[in-house]
Amino acid sequence: MLKSKKTFFFSLLLILFLILFLFFFSFHLNRIPIVSKTITVFQNDHDASIATVPSGITDTKGDIRIGVEKSVQEKYFILYSFMTGDQSNFTLYLIIENKKGELLPENPAISVFLMDQKGTVYESSPAYALNPYPEDEPLGWKQILIVKFEPLPKDVAAVDVFLDYDGKQFLLKDVLVP
Repeated sequence: MLKSKKTFFFSLLLILFLILFLFFFSFHLNRIPIVSKTITVFQNDHDASIATVPSGITDTKGDIRIGVEKSVQEKYFILYSFMTGDQSNFTLYLIIENKKGELLPENPAISVFLMDQKGTVYESSPAYALNPYPEDEPLGWKQILIVKFEPLPKDVAAVDVFLDYDGKQFLLKDVLVP
């Protein structure tokens, strides 16, 4: 009789433990997986829906002109399963053009960094995207460079962009930060 009471007690305890486990686990699974907020600042006076055009913030070296299309401050926080993480970033979209319509290099050496008004330098992430423009039928003489950075401090209103593209140094001054 004592043995059956112990077995019953342990069985009841095990069932109670499983119910509590499932109860708390279901709350964990029902969390919102992604929290995202994006602020975009187009750096030009044109209607962004018409075409991808450079802003008044440009620099030209020889036949190569580089301009800022837009800057994006994205707040992106992942809450998923047992992993969480802040994936927020500041992204620049730069338009690279050959003014003579000659082909641009497909894999040029590129390095980018930012400097704010206080002289603080912000390095870009090692990965960037260099996309032909337009992507469906590339012109060959126009590209979109997408560069990501860690989120900038809230007090930074504008930055200077230093870009080394295929051995040429470009400076884009006073790019607005969203």
